[in-house]
Amino acid sequence: MQFLDTLHYITSSILPLVAIVVLLLLGIFIYRLLKVVKSLTQTVDKVNQTIDVVDTSIAKLQTPLNTLESVSHTINTVHLFSEKAVRGFVANLSTVYQQIVEFITGVFGSDEEKTKTVNEEVVVNDKDE
Repeated sequence: MQFLDTLHYITSSILPLVAIVVLLLLGIFIYRLLKVVKSLTQTVDKVNQTIDVVDTSIAKLQTPLNTLESVSHTINTVHLFSEKAVRGFVANLSTVYQQIVEFITGVFGSDEEKTKTVNEEVVVNDKDE
């Protein structure tokens, strides 16, 4: 029984010391946690400032991007117009070339070709009537 009384006395004496140590460790933990939260708040503030700067930069870049888009549309329009013009020119050139060939053939062609052409025209005119 004496052993249990001694053990009870020792634990009764040590228990307040252990509680004090645990409270000190808890206080240190809470202090460090508060420092982390405070630094986290500062970090979030810096991130917010950075985001604001990025938003401002994007807003400044929007006008040149709009101009670039407008220029791109203009270039596309000019390309389509020039493509259409070149195709029309080639088609007209082909028609004019055929007319020039027919004219030169008609002027400098052989008498047989002239007679053949005249005969074909007469046959066509007879069928029309």
